[in-house]
Amino acid sequence: MFAPENSLTLSQLNTLIRKALNECFVQSIWIRAEISDVKTYQSGHCYFEFIEKDAGNESILAKAPGRIWANVFRNLKPYFESETGQLFTSGIKVLVRVTIDFHPLYGMSLNVQEIDPSFTLGDMVLKRREILLRLEKNGILAENKRKHLTPNPQRIAIVSSPSAAGYEDFYNQLHHNVGQYSFMTRLFPSLMQGKEVERSMLAALGKIRQHISHFDAVVIIRGGGATSDLNCFDSYPLAEAVATFPIPVIVGIGHDRDTSVLDDVAYKSVKTPTAVAEFLLNQLEMAESELLRQIDWVKEFSLQWINKENQRLNQLTWKIPQHVTERLHAEKINQQRINNAVRSFSVNTIAKQNARLDVLTSQLRSGITSLISKKNQELILKEKIVELSSPDHIMEKGYVFVTQNNHLVKLKSDYTPDNTTTIHFRDGDIEL
Repeated sequence: MFAPENSLTLSQLNTLIRKALNECFVQSIWIRAEISDVKTYQSGHCYFEFIEKDAGNESILAKAPGRIWANVFRNLKPYFESETGQLFTSGIKVLVRVTIDFHPLYGMSLNVQEIDPSFTLGDMVLKRREILLRLEKNGILAENKRKHLTPNPQRIAIVSSPSAAGYEDFYNQLHHNVGQYSFMTRLFPSLMQGKEVERSMLAALGKIRQHISHFDAVVIIRGGGATSDLNCFDSYPLAEAVATFPIPVIVGIGHDRDTSVLDDVAYKSVKTPTAVAEFLLNQLEMAESELLRQIDWVKEFSLQWINKENQRLNQLTWKIPQHVTERLHAEKINQQRINNAVRSFSVNTIAKQNARLDVLTSQLRSGITSLISKKNQELILKEKIVELSSPDHIMEKGYVFVTQNNHLVKLKSDYTPDNTTTIHFRDGDIEL
């Protein structure tokens, strides 16, 4: 049997391991890994685990405990987060300089001394680039951008958190607009930060698809927050869902500087929820301006056409009596010639000719009366077209118009806040 005196105790073995590690790793070394289970204690020390995953199936290949002492962590954390815009939290990949410590009782630990933010930034950029390249390879990167947005998008599906300040700002600006435009909105609640964002947003978009004919566009909005919160939007399934959505998707997730994959695939991307509302309101303003322009054109064209036809009718009206007089005069001369030529005819023959002349005269007068009546009917019809195109008739349908200093305000750029503004309704005016 093996003699016990030739064996090592566990503490002796651990001491040998510690000595071997100290001899092999005299200096600190740089390692790259993902961190998980990050915990910060009241003492200021930070504890976590380094892990390495298989690129193919995400299985864990290696694991080691890590820590950052308080005196290092108080400087390292704000430096890392200011450089990357990313929280020092679980799930990020880091490049760190560590020393190896092996304690006989607590085992091995990697003590972080320094961190390289550019590595983490590069990993985040690489992930977004890989998603975009995959979308492009599948031919769907710009699919949503090619969707047609109706000139007056008023039926809006909203994907947002109901408690988000950004949603409230968007709702108030959209429904309490100075132009009094009407919108139909429906909220499809979704988480907008955290690990469950992808699942929650895909579920919301799936529900909208079930009622797609009820909406003109989808808006995805959230208020401001940490830049790291954008990472949850860098998801291929989420980007694919937005890129292939049947109607335009407008994104405003509250970041002035940074973008996510959703910004690159959506029909329209703006920085904030209020900017999304402003975009939709601007679409209706342009549609209203175009409608008013067409109304003005119809009115002007109708007036020109009526004036032209009136002139033509007046010319005909002046020509008809003259033509009648000339015709009657010609008939009289002919009658005189006939009388002279047929003096030898019987009284009955002359009477027949007089009767024929009376019939012709009656037919001529009847034709003139019919022509004048027809032209009067045309004039009445044209006057009716002008009446239907008049501002008073249009205002009876609920439209109003705005003037400043007796000048019509057609465009937003024509509006001057300092001037007296008059809103003209069908039943009166209001001065602002």
